Amino acid sequence: MDLAAFVPVEKSFYQMVPGAFAYPFKKNGLFMLICATVLYAVMEATRFLPFISFYRFWGYLLMAGYLCAYMQKVMVYSGQGEQDMPGWPDVSSIWSDVILPFLFLAGTIFACLMPALAAAYFSSDVPILTMAFIPLMILGCFYFPMALLAVGMTDNIFSLNPFVVMPSILKIFPPYLLACLVLGFLAGISFVTQLVMGLIPVPFLPSMITGFLAIYFFTVEMRILGVMYYTNRSRLGWFTR
Repeated sequence: MDLAAFVPVEKSFYQMVPGAFAYPFKKNGLFMLICATVLYAVMEATRFLPFISFYRFWGYLLMAGYLCAYMQKVMVYSGQGEQDMPGWPDVSSIWSDVILPFLFLAGTIFACLMPALAAAYFSSDVPILTMAFIPLMILGCFYFPMALLAVGMTDNIFSLNPFVVMPSILKIFPPYLLACLVLGFLAGISFVTQLVMGLIPVPFLPSMITGFLAIYFFTVEMRILGVMYYTNRSRLGWFTR
């Protein structure tokens, strides 16, 4: 008997990308999408109630932080080879389990776009910086997925260091390029959807649809980054000594 026939063959990153689009509906994924969409619609509705604007701010922050924590968990579980959606994140501390994941995401976005924003800010004093804005914005968007993956997998904001991110991009450049193209495509669809939904004169319905799709696309994107790490973990060598 050939025992090798019973050894599961690990799929490549390119083989796992299509399955990422069905991934959000696995296990408790659909329930999570529905709950998050309802919360998003409720928070949008409170903008018409100015007397609770303070509570609405904290509600947004907690909801966004919990969503970031869940998406980080999706990335980490996918990076460990898990095939099903993870359970809800445990919250033992609001700061470390909710606020900090949100700050990690916001800090990563800011760090990636900071060169382009700085070029735009100082362009009035240094006109040549106007020409650098678009290339720096493209470079920042290209840098962002690997930076987010590094920060999410290590749970350390300092992992967005160029001396960590740039060598990692070069080590797995072909799959990383595909991941960037897919993530850019999903971001474009989400943006266009928001524009179209804004034209629908039905209360709450546009918010629920855009919220559902935004969370769905976010989950797919985290799944893609996670499986990219999992299928290239030996080449990246982040946790080896």
